[in-house]
Amino acid sequence: MKIMKESREQILRLALHIALGSTIYFLTALLLRTFLFRGLYILFEYFNCVGVGAFNEALLAITLITLGAVYIPSGFCGGLYTGHKVKENLKVILIFPAIVGSVILLIILNVFFGYIITYQSWIEYEVNIPVFMPVLGSMVGTYLGGYTMNWKRLMIERGAKPLELPEEIEETLELTKIRGIGPKRAEKLRAAGVKTIKDLAESSAEKLSVETGIPEKTLTELIKRAKEHLGS
Repeated sequence: MKIMKESREQILRLALHIALGSTIYFLTALLLRTFLFRGLYILFEYFNCVGVGAFNEALLAITLITLGAVYIPSGFCGGLYTGHKVKENLKVILIFPAIVGSVILLIILNVFFGYIITYQSWIEYEVNIPVFMPVLGSMVGTYLGGYTMNWKRLMIERGAKPLELPEEIEETLELTKIRGIGPKRAEKLRAAGVKTIKDLAESSAEKLSVETGIPEKTLTELIKRAKEHLGS
């Protein structure tokens, strides 16, 4: 029962994040679309060429502009939220906010606005935007946003190997975990044969002082900190 309850809670939590991601997408798209088309109408009216909307070429250009200025950025915003909240099965999960958000947007535009280029502006000219256009734009944007929050996971999914540091750099980085050892001091210690924190803990302060030029008192304190680090 406990396992079933936890599983049910995970599903509900996932559904909530998908719903919120979809809502972010369609609200952002609706807002951007309103500003974009209103701005285009004002621009065309200023240059006295509102009639350009009668030509299919102009409508195609507006549709492509909408793809890049509305659907992809809106999908990106929805994807950022979804990718921030959901970490598993991103390839599959990110499809849902894109599709659900697009469906809601298409229903609202079709029922309330009829795909009119601007609300109450170009009523005589309507743009029949293909259904795949907002879906395509939202999916591209959603995956970009989702994997922006989880870019390391994308590398793993593609089979990319994690970045491997050269052995010398790894050793230097390990020594710098000790307070009082910076990159330069770590390099001096490494040149003297002290490559790890364990090596430092087992070293002689007097001998290291001669080999590195670091004051013996300082080395004594560093060796003490190295031993404390290993004991923690």
